[in-house]
Amino acid sequence: MGQSCVDGNCVTLSPVLPASCTRATAGSDGRIYALQDSGALYAMKPGDTSWTVLATAPAEQANSAVAWASGKLYSWGRTVGGVGSTTSAAVYTPGTNTWSGTIAVLPTNRTGAVAATGPDGLVYVIGGASGSNGTNNYVLVGVTEAYNPTTDTWVTTAPPMPTPRFLSAVAVGTDKRIYVIGGSTTAGNAGYTPVATVDAFDTTTQTWSAVANLPKATYWSAGALGADGQIYSVGGNTGATTGVVNAFNGTTWQTVAPLPTPRYCAGGAALPGADPIFAIAGTVGVVETFATVTGVWN
Repeated sequence: MGQSCVDGNCVTLSPVLPASCTRATAGSDGRIYALQDSGALYAMKPGDTSWTVLATAPAEQANSAVAWASGKLYSWGRTVGGVGSTTSAAVYTPGTNTWSGTIAVLPTNRTGAVAATGPDGLVYVIGGASGSNGTNNYVLVGVTEAYNPTTDTWVTTAPPMPTPRFLSAVAVGTDKRIYVIGGSTTAGNAGYTPVATVDAFDTTTQTWSAVANLPKATYWSAGALGADGQIYSVGGNTGATTGVVNAFNGTTWQTVAPLPTPRYCAGGAALPGADPIFAIAGTVGVVETFATVTGVWN
């Protein structure tokens, strides 16, 4: 690691990230944020050669659900010590490079959920696995709960996702629907059962719709919306680690250039309307980017 200083203000830089399950999101400040299981947080602007090392979360954030809203990064639910689940909540403020754990906790105890900010400005936390701390037994849930970052309150009236699952990928499409991609319908002592199911949630009508399945059942892939308007599912686990990349054009999935370094539990993100898509860490500590216009990995 090194340091960069401007007018006496210094930040720590890291050219590489550790191998760790990662959740990623695009910030409204033009940076890609990557939160790892340990609670380590990093940020990078496309074109940069190193990640900025930011403040570490107040607790481990394994399998948390992460989203950006109202200029801040939010993280909910997690696994503690490798087992169980929580209602924990934490928010990161980039202007002060600080975390706070004093926001409204999840109404439903879970881990491995996904989160996305809808066009209504609410953050939807979807699915996951609910288990008691200290045990490795879980109940898969389809719960859909919405957080209002302005009032720090939860709305729990949204219908549940039709197929309860966890470790899915998520992306918001050009149609403003939230797409939950693949996942596993079992957890913990029951092992993992990947599914090809893809569901889309319309925040305006508060309804779920099934869309075309993935070509192959997959969990723990990385999801992102590309500059070409397609939704991407990157890598993951099909029962074995895969580098397969699939793109959804609103009707069907097509397989495109594979991830150069196959892995699962990577973070996926892209700035709105811009290339590239970032595939960040996961089971291998590399960061690779995909230009949807050219179909080339870098």
